[in-house]
Amino acid sequence: MHRFYINQTISGKTFTCENEEIIHQLKDVLRFHAGENIILFDNKQKEFQAQIETINKKQITFQIMKEFKNISEAKNKIHLYQSLVKRDNFELILQKGTEIGADSFTPVLAQRSEKKSIKIERCEKILKEATEQSGRVIIPKLNKIMDLKQALASAPKPIIAFDFSGKPFSKNTITEKASIFIGPEGGWTPEELAMFKNSQATIYTLGPRVLRAETAAIAALTLALL
Repeated sequence: MHRFYINQTISGKTFTCENEEIIHQLKDVLRFHAGENIILFDNKQKEFQAQIETINKKQITFQIMKEFKNISEAKNKIHLYQSLVKRDNFELILQKGTEIGADSFTPVLAQRSEKKSIKIERCEKILKEATEQSGRVIIPKLNKIMDLKQALASAPKPIIAFDFSGKPFSKNTITEKASIFIGPEGGWTPEELAMFKNSQATIYTLGPRVLRAETAAIAALTLALL
């Protein structure tokens, strides 16, 4: 069954949606008609099996057939602090990180970052679509861009930074929550590694091979969440 995020509170036996994007997708792209069922979620841990009662260019009326709690969200709360990399690679990290179960993403402006900005609207769309596709019910939060000093000051503890110079990382390192820092292409500078140590962060490595930034992010999240 197709899944859609609804940016409104779902309550009662019936409700009406006037979101133009959802109307277009259901009516014009998927060619749904009255009587067909879909899954809706509203970013609050619950899902709803809904049947389309009426559908036109201006609104869709749904009848709620069933409400159930989703159990797909990860137990560990992992916040990914990702140094800015090329746009396609950063967007891949958002997509796959959402599918794996990351709780939030914070773009970090590192000394060796290739990019200085992101397209927020596009990134938020990627997060929403990856949440819908993966069966999750909570869309990860996308925070504003921070420099490393700001990120370290605001990151929930414990803080874990990945660098080729670190000690081996194992799946059992994280038990409940953590902030994971992934460097840019070229890695963290000596000054940045010193900042991690001064912030009482633990520095780990993902193994003997040099990984691209997007590979390291996906690998670290997989070990922490799956």
